[in-house]
Amino acid sequence: MVGRLPGKVAIVTGASTGIGRAIALRLGQEGASVAVTDIDTKGGEIVADEICFNGGSASFVSLDVTCESDWKTAIKTVLTKFGSLSILVNNAGISIAEFVDQMATDDYRRVMAANVDSVFFGTKHSIPAMKCTDGGAIINISSIWGVVGMDKFSAY
Repeated sequence: MVGRLPGKVAIVTGASTGIGRAIALRLGQEGASVAVTDIDTKGGEIVADEICFNGGSASFVSLDVTCESDWKTAIKTVLTKFGSLSILVNNAGISIAEFVDQMATDDYRRVMAANVDSVFFGTKHSIPAMKCTDGGAIINISSIWGVVGMDKFSAY
């Protein structure tokens, strides 16, 4: 496959749908081997199969981005399957629509775990793998709602 990323290995979180799916497919088109990660096994497998069907290299890797031990396992799996790690796309995220004075603390913590802790865990555990090669790229996906306030999206 000809592209800009042959020989590169990418992890994309939240890759079973939406922006994560589009990123994973594009990385596959550009020649990267893609670890399609998500908690949605069926959706993630479909995306990995689509990348392979189109001539790319991909594998689904189950990953709950809020769980640090899952990150360790996922990166170990990627290194075993593909031999290296070049790209991490921290894309997974959630939002819960609720006014701040009515939001349950557990819901707030769930949003923080998915949107903030996950980026820390992914970055923390990807860097050592990337240092074993010629470095890499870490891409953190965000949205305008992380910068501009909107009622009912205070946790986000």
